[in-house]
Amino acid sequence: MLSLPALAAPSYLGGRRPERPWRPGDIRLTPLWRRLRRRHGLTLDWRGCLTPPDKASGQPALAEYLNRLRDGVYNELSSGRPLFVLGGDHANAMAVWDAAMAAVGERRFGLLWIDAHLDCHTFLTTPSGNVHGMPLAALLGLADPPLAALMPGRCRLRPEALCLFGVRSYERAEQEAMERLNVRVIQAARVRRDGVDAALDETLDYLNQHCEHYGISIDLDAIHPRQAPAVATPVVGGLNGPALCQALCRRVDPDRCRILEIAEFYPSLDRAGRTQRLLADLVGAWWWSRGGRRRGWA
Repeated sequence: MLSLPALAAPSYLGGRRPERPWRPGDIRLTPLWRRLRRRHGLTLDWRGCLTPPDKASGQPALAEYLNRLRDGVYNELSSGRPLFVLGGDHANAMAVWDAAMAAVGERRFGLLWIDAHLDCHTFLTTPSGNVHGMPLAALLGLADPPLAALMPGRCRLRPEALCLFGVRSYERAEQEAMERLNVRVIQAARVRRDGVDAALDETLDYLNQHCEHYGISIDLDAIHPRQAPAVATPVVGGLNGPALCQALCRRVDPDRCRILEIAEFYPSLDRAGRTQRLLADLVGAWWWSRGGRRRGWA
């Protein structure tokens, strides 16, 4: 049985849907642990569990939490080990990927963002006010002052080193921001047309041309809601989960990709455990991609 370094980040401060924070060993997560062990030969070596304070809410609490998360991720990556981060809402990405860029180097790092949404709003453009719809704006340096105040670091993601995959729900302001920066966006409709394998091949070929190392951030709402119902913002027409797992396992380069984030995990919304079993398969596909284990940073 192999042990995968992992960090738990069960924060839902970036949205408005309440969820009781979970911890490693939580009985609600039994389908995840069981699937990882039995199907993938993996256990999770929890390096920490960063839970928000009880009754925490609002932007000051989120800013404090993101600083803690950023420090935790940076410390783990600085040790040279690979890392899996299991989170609550996608606002956590501001901390996770700032830390990754700080550990690896902004000019060397790229990001594959698998999501139903563009997540590129600011407080000036958002129709909902939810910070979980803003992390890419912050990481790309598009933040307005209130959003910039939430950013836990100063790293900036290069637009040419970002590729979004499986997108199918967004507002015009987000689309215009991505087009101005010429960010590569692979729509869910194109994935359905070309197939997950071909679309992911094209995506990773592009990323490999623009960075030395990359991470993968998966918002579970990228998957079809019937396969991953434990999300706060389900969108019809999602990716086929098993096909995505197979494509990741076949195509991800373990020498280049050493950090995986999975976000928008709301276990209370899927008591049957379907989402957790798929989540375990995504982790297993990443870890065992091309038959290799992840090594430390080069």
